Amino acid sequence: MKIKQLACFVLVAACGGCLYSLHPLYTQDTLVFRDELVGKWSDEDAIWEFRDAEDMEYELRVFDGKEGRFSAHLVQLDDMLFLDIYPAEETLEEMQSFSAMHLLPSHTFMKVEQIEPKLILRAIDAGEVGNLLEEDPNLLKHEEIDNGLVLTASTEALQGFMLAFGHDEDLFGDATELTRQVPLYGEENVTFADSLLGRWEEEGETVDITLEDEFTYRITHAEEDGTECRCLANLVQAGQTRLLALFFDESAFDDDPNELPLVPDVFLLIGQMEPELLLRPIEYDTAAELLGVDLASHEEEAADENEEAEPFQVFQRIG
Repeated sequence: MKIKQLACFVLVAACGGCLYSLHPLYTQDTLVFRDELVGKWSDEDAIWEFRDAEDMEYELRVFDGKEGRFSAHLVQLDDMLFLDIYPAEETLEEMQSFSAMHLLPSHTFMKVEQIEPKLILRAIDAGEVGNLLEEDPNLLKHEEIDNGLVLTASTEALQGFMLAFGHDEDLFGDATELTRQVPLYGEENVTFADSLLGRWEEEGETVDITLEDEFTYRITHAEEDGTECRCLANLVQAGQTRLLALFFDESAFDDDPNELPLVPDVFLLIGQMEPELLLRPIEYDTAAELLGVDLASHEEEAADENEEAEPFQVFQRIG
């Protein structure tokens, strides 16, 4: 994976093929809050980060090289737990106004099979709901559009539908299984090297690395077409292993100004810093192995030692 594949942020749907609804699944009496959901979770495709937004609400950030922000609520219906996901207001406000006025925000629902030790989510299968509605069009109020089904039923009707069909395994798609990300290093591993600073180039893409504060770098990445993105980073060292820990969500540094955030979005392995800068993205479990962290106690699967590593990108210093 090249660095430029991690670059630009746009709003992304939390799950492909989801069923969309104009109304939420929750009422105040069905809302629950589980502290154990708060934190960063990941699979091989994306990071899901839940923060406590107070008033029985979570801030949800989904990052898969692109970024989406949502409001999320846990809904308890009998013995079933569901996640109601809705685009965050700040995301909609940041969109160009003419584009935003042509979008209709909607709710998507996922069944929460479990939270610990792994977070297991299953999206409602829009096709299966479509089959049920084809058999009985009056089951739920809905509209058919180019992109599929949009439910227009009331919250009470949606809850009744889930209570009636929520135990049917066929109603849901494949499971998304997420593992909690835990810190792989401590503040004692965060260091600084002057040799990282400067402007670097490789095949038309440039990386500018400047100093944000004593131990934090600011990285500005620009593609050949001029598209830019920015992140903050720490240099992590354990023995001979050196990694760049990238944080695309800069607010992570605002949570506690006296402590560094220790769970980045992306790790880059540093092959060398001078005279060329060699970088290669690595997976979370590979970073754990390199840093000497045993993830077995955290239910993390071991890295596949036979997996072929991608080559380093070689950046030349310019300017």
